[in-house]
Amino acid sequence: MTEPKPAAAPRAIKLAVGILLFEALAPALLSIGQIIDLVTGAAVVVPAALALLALWLGATLWVGLAARRLYEGRAWARSASVFWQLVQLAVASASFTGESANVWIGGGLILTSALVLFLLFSKESLAHIARDK
Repeated sequence: MTEPKPAAAPRAIKLAVGILLFEALAPALLSIGQIIDLVTGAAVVVPAALALLALWLGATLWVGLAARRLYEGRAWARSASVFWQLVQLAVASASFTGESANVWIGGGLILTSALVLFLLFSKESLAHIARDK
């Protein structure tokens, strides 16, 4: 017996998934940097570097999996995606002050987070996700 073919994802979901996959590149690149630090000996505290590596790899896999499942219409993936956007907004708010303040990073995080949140709560996205019963 074959399963029924799932409905195609609407454009809002496809855009949100694309942005989420782009956002997953940040922790992926941080993972690569952490691996380079560990291999070259630049990591001063190895246990801390390993913990950060686990954090970055986990975030990469989590956001990637949430994007994939969001495309499939899984309701839990929308919750995970909303949480990720809220985390990014918190990071963005801290990007405007302090020693390493960068308006471009903060603005980019706010822009992508707001866009994904808008897309996730659009009518077509809600209808696509409501099919997950």
